Amino acid sequence: MFIRKQMKGSGLGFRFFLGLGLVWIGLTTAVRADAVLLMEDPINLPGKLTSVGHDAVWLDRLCTDDHVSLRPCRPGEAGAVVSRYPGLKKGAAGQLDWLAMPVGPYLYAVDRAEDVPPSMTADDFSRLQAKYWSEHEGSFGGDPGSEARTALVGEAYRRRIVMVRVHTTEAQDLRLMDWLNGRANVSHYTLFYPNCADFTGDVLAELFPRGFHRSYFFDAGMMTPRENLADLHRYARRHKELGWEVLVVPQVPGEIKRSGHLRGVTEAYLKSWWFLLPLDVLDPVELGTVTVSGLLDHRYRSKGGLVVGPAMFFGDAEVALR
Repeated sequence: MFIRKQMKGSGLGFRFFLGLGLVWIGLTTAVRADAVLLMEDPINLPGKLTSVGHDAVWLDRLCTDDHVSLRPCRPGEAGAVVSRYPGLKKGAAGQLDWLAMPVGPYLYAVDRAEDVPPSMTADDFSRLQAKYWSEHEGSFGGDPGSEARTALVGEAYRRRIVMVRVHTTEAQDLRLMDWLNGRANVSHYTLFYPNCADFTGDVLAELFPRGFHRSYFFDAGMMTPRENLADLHRYARRHKELGWEVLVVPQVPGEIKRSGHLRGVTEAYLKSWWFLLPLDVLDPVELGTVTVSGLLDHRYRSKGGLVVGPAMFFGDAEVALR
């Protein structure tokens, strides 16, 4: 009753401040966006031996028409994943450093959430990928290469993905868009340097300057997804406005072999002793150094997280993320 009387007595003022509040909410909602670090578990024998996995960045307010340039998203678009893989190409453009993919197809190889199958076999996966590329070949201006055909669509069928979401501003997004669109997109990929994590670290550093670096102690100077995660966590702890949310995209059930566990370099080395023991016998000093650094690797690990399904990665991503 008291609240009602106060509102009645000062209705004009209340409506004025309410209006200002709604305008402020609308403006902050319109300009706020999110950068999502994708931590992808390792797959295949080489990946499981190294255990470093793969990472990429989902930008939920930047989209792409041609896979090599970004633009602000239109209403109903869910953003793009930018990532570096070896062997990327676009038509006759030669080897590219990075490509951008709509987030839904990147994860599930389809354009609509309702088309995501509940389980997946290896044969069905190959057919789904081939179908996607046949329907979208025009946007690439030709064959994007075998690596792109395999790695840039349907990642959630091949591995579990942990996503770490932080907030960005409109100015940060536009600065990153101009930086990616303006830099030479020419491949320099190597497994150790510069690899996928170097590219992801560069993208995050463009958004959040002076926050990302490689670890010479834990990763022998190689940039890794674990280091990007730890750096982002440290940066977010110092900048509370970024927020911090962990989401988990489970590997789609089926007969495709389950992905491994993501680790740092020395931690993976330590836990792969059965494979690396002969090398350690030849160099016991290296064994001692790596063992110590592996045991001391207590960098941030994403624990738990909200398990999410396909719906949030297509047209309704804005509603799902907020």
